[in-house]
Amino acid sequence: MMSLVGVLVLPVVVLAVIVLGPWDVSGYRLGLDLIRPFFDHPFLSLVLLGSMGAVFVFQIAAVVDAYRSAAQQSGSGRSWPHWVIIGAMLGALAVPHLWAADRALALYGLVTTDFETDTARVAPAPPTAADPVGTVTSVGVTTVPPSSVPDVSTPAVVSTTSPPAIAEPDPFAGEDRITVALLGGDAGPGRSGIRTDTMIVASIDPHSGTTLMFSIPRNQTHWPIPADLPAAYAWECACFPHAMNSLYAYALNRPELFGDGPNPGGTAVKAILGEGLGITIDYYAVVDMLGFVELVDVFGGIDINVTKPVYDPEHEHPDGTTTDVWVPVGEHHFDGKTALAYVRARRQDSDYHRMDRQRCVLEALLDEADPLSLLLRFAKFSDIIQENLRTDIPVDRFPDFVELLQSIDTDSIVSVRFVPGAPELAGTGLSYVDGVNGLGYWKPNLELIRAAVRTALTMEPSDALTELNLDSLEDVCEVG
Repeated sequence: MMSLVGVLVLPVVVLAVIVLGPWDVSGYRLGLDLIRPFFDHPFLSLVLLGSMGAVFVFQIAAVVDAYRSAAQQSGSGRSWPHWVIIGAMLGALAVPHLWAADRALALYGLVTTDFETDTARVAPAPPTAADPVGTVTSVGVTTVPPSSVPDVSTPAVVSTTSPPAIAEPDPFAGEDRITVALLGGDAGPGRSGIRTDTMIVASIDPHSGTTLMFSIPRNQTHWPIPADLPAAYAWECACFPHAMNSLYAYALNRPELFGDGPNPGGTAVKAILGEGLGITIDYYAVVDMLGFVELVDVFGGIDINVTKPVYDPEHEHPDGTTTDVWVPVGEHHFDGKTALAYVRARRQDSDYHRMDRQRCVLEALLDEADPLSLLLRFAKFSDIIQENLRTDIPVDRFPDFVELLQSIDTDSIVSVRFVPGAPELAGTGLSYVDGVNGLGYWKPNLELIRAAVRTALTMEPSDALTELNLDSLEDVCEVG
């Protein structure tokens, strides 16, 4: 009996010691290698669950049989204390099985979730500006002569197919950079649809870990639309004439303009931001801000060094409550609600400083989101991700991206914010914006923006920081 239990339990104990121990055998990569098959073949999660159930039933039978044999040999009767002991033993056996079963079910739910389709946020954000060719419709899209619009009924006009998974041992072999549009969705009280007030394009070298971050202001307008999208023919400027934070929700509601795929909002964001920056964006990821709050709380909060005090009276939180937000300079441990308020506060300073806070919080979250933390909190983490994340990153590549996040060198991040009055351009006579529209929203200076992106892409991080006159992430996020 004991030898059989040892055969069943010993591998699990050894694995736990290797993965959770304070030594480096093969680190988190071992855990990722062990979990990859479940992402490639979701049914394995159910096989695992069934196997655990079978082992538990066997263990119950073995405990009861051992007790009956011992009772027969000793000639003792079956008194209630003995049954209490047996119950306690079975309860002790059940705890780890229930713990493992909960995670197996969470894993199955995660690997079978459709993360790309977004049907919950189809209400369009209200139009903020227009530059029509013809007459503006009730949703802010212009009507143009039929001869100037391509046949949007032909699926080949827009490609919405996610990049295929790479089957090579190195998941990013042959790829110089992985570029993701990160969107923070702010679907607060009384708002129609979702506004992506946070828009950061992150480009990562998967081999060196060097990372570039390009932040796009929420209220810029007139970003160019690629010619292969039908939307390029909907406005005379061949651009999106509304505030950029409305693009995702707007495109969800107009798939005939942006691609009738699983998520036209994500297609539009990748295409238009990529066109404006002069790069190809591989994936998008939209995280609802309420999900961000829950995620920070799952990790037990984050540690932030506040370099500039933040005061935002009567700050409205996504749950509808209102409080005065006051964060003095110094080191702080934020829960999710406070971290989000710190990121969103905008009354006392400009979007430039707000973007500083965004990237500092992202760095802090990266520091907390180690694979061990994800493993220990996997069930809750899985629920949050399923409910609040929309992305076209294939599910079977999730382990690859966890490994990619671990490779990021936070000390060498180059971050550019394309805002009016960017301090790195002070005294140069240059600006990342080129005029305003009728509602006072800034238009991008595409030539200067693309030049900055090329500089960041072609230089070593330290040289790019010098050439672009930028502060490093350490300078921005560390208290001096």
